[in-house]
Amino acid sequence: MCRFTIAMSHQYKDGNVKKTQTNYYEVRSFADLAVNFAESCRRGDSVIVVGKLSQHTHIDSGKPSTVVEIFAQHIGLDFLTQSTPYDESTD
Repeated sequence: MCRFTIAMSHQYKDGNVKKTQTNYYEVRSFADLAVNFAESCRRGDSVIVVGKLSQHTHIDSGKPSTVVEIFAQHIGLDFLTQSTPYDESTD
């Protein structure tokens, strides 16, 4: 199993003030997907995750806290924000 957190930010306007909201999601992947992800991606890489959402609430320091998890079915690099070199030796 491979478990990591992703952050997703979006900007919006509140009147004339530009604001940013960031949400955090726990991602879990299993079997070959977990192994391939761990070998291929580094901290800070932009990724696209497709999977099933799960939400649960627990008590953290006396206050309720909600966790949203994604059980990943597919994970890939986001080529809109980065590129990766092609290695011809792996053909």
